[in-house]
Amino acid sequence: MTHLNADESLKLRFDSIENCLKTLRRQRYGTSDPLNETINYILAGDGKRVRGMLAVLCAEIYSGDFRHGLTSALALEMVHAYSLAHDDLPCLDNDDMRRGRMSAHKMFDVPKAMLAGDALLTDAFWILSCDAPAGVKGGENAVEPTWWHEVFCGDKARLGLVRELALAAGGTGMVFGQMLDVHWTGKSEKIPRDILDQMHLEKTGALLGAACAMGALAGGAQFQEAGDIRRFGRSIGLAFQVIDDLLDTESGTGKSIGKDAAQGKSTYATIMSPEEARQRAEALTTEALSSLDRLHDRGQLLRYFVSGLLKRRK
Repeated sequence: MTHLNADESLKLRFDSIENCLKTLRRQRYGTSDPLNETINYILAGDGKRVRGMLAVLCAEIYSGDFRHGLTSALALEMVHAYSLAHDDLPCLDNDDMRRGRMSAHKMFDVPKAMLAGDALLTDAFWILSCDAPAGVKGGENAVEPTWWHEVFCGDKARLGLVRELALAAGGTGMVFGQMLDVHWTGKSEKIPRDILDQMHLEKTGALLGAACAMGALAGGAQFQEAGDIRRFGRSIGLAFQVIDDLLDTESGTGKSIGKDAAQGKSTYATIMSPEEARQRAEALTTEALSSLDRLHDRGQLLRYFVSGLLKRRK
């Protein structure tokens, strides 16, 4: 492969995910009916693609080729997009802004945003279950869109991908974390930090952990290896949320400023100082990265990407 520096390598992988999403939008959601129009709007948001990036980077560790993780990346980004569309609804966060533009329910209406989210969640499992020929054409550095596994993924591995995503997105993962968030919102008592950690380990960490495990499985890792890197992803998810809570209090992030505080939400910004929160995020990241030492040089690009998450400003 043509030599690229770390930033160029990450951009190549990011562009591959973006191009796959564009192809998905065109081929699966290309008609002009109200549902597909809403889905297209949700998927077109300018996101960091953290979950997709974790999937392709972890697939690369075990296969040597990031493209093995593209199918998982798409499914993960679809689930994440659904969760944002639903989180913004009036019955939950009631947020008018998402990624620097109007939320789906403000751009369209509540029923359309809700149904588009339902479709994205369900279709994510369609993506993982498809048995189709694959191949990213145009050379090793190509970013020509495809969402299929480049090399056929056997039934056992494919079942593992479905299982990882279902556990992370459902009642023992992201949805459970969201329910804890709803339960504690507006409470007069201060949330214990262990409960706040549990909330975000499920609400955010579960899907990031699944992203790492799914990428690993798609790259040919054994289930034990996938479990090890899943734990790494969950820890990174907690650090990611600490930073996210801090960014809620700052301008220029593409979100409604201070929306969490205004709604009486329990966040890391409400139970510790900004400096303490950043120190916590840094400690969590350092601890998680140390678990990659066993991978030696294979995990360098993943390390670089995760370290950048700690420094993000939006």
